[in-house]
Amino acid sequence: MNLQELVNKAWSLKKEGKYAEALKFYSQAFDILVSEASVYARSQEGTFVNKEENKKKVRAILPKHFDKVKEYLKRDKVACTVSNNMAVIFAEIGDNESAKKFFHQSIDLTPDNIDYPDPKIGLEELKKL
Repeated sequence: MNLQELVNKAWSLKKEGKYAEALKFYSQAFDILVSEASVYARSQEGTFVNKEENKKKVRAILPKHFDKVKEYLKRDKVACTVSNNMAVIFAEIGDNESAKKFFHQSIDLTPDNIDYPDPKIGLEELKKL
C-alpha cells in the first residue's frame, strides 16, 4: 500500500473502533514518511561525512541530517496529522502517556505556516482527566 492508502485504511479502522489495527497502519504510514525524509536528507549537502575509522570506511551522520529530516516532515500536514491521529487513538484506549508523546510530536511536526490546533486541543483535554 502507498502512503495515502495506509492513511485511509487507518482512518476507516479508527472509525470502526479497531484501534490496534488502525495504529498499525498509521505506524506504517509514518515509517514511509520517515524513510522518505531520510532519503531527502541524504541528498542534501552537509548531512554526512565519509571518514576512516580503524582502517574501515564509515559514513558519519551530521546534525544537519536530522534538521533536513524534520524539514521534510514539516513540508505539509501529513506527518503532523498522522501523529495527531495516533495520539487520539492512544487517548481513546487510555494510554495517556503515549497520547501525550504523539500530541507533542504532532505539534513539533506542524509546519510553521499552518494553523493546526488539534494536537494542542488534545493535550488540553488530557490535562482535564
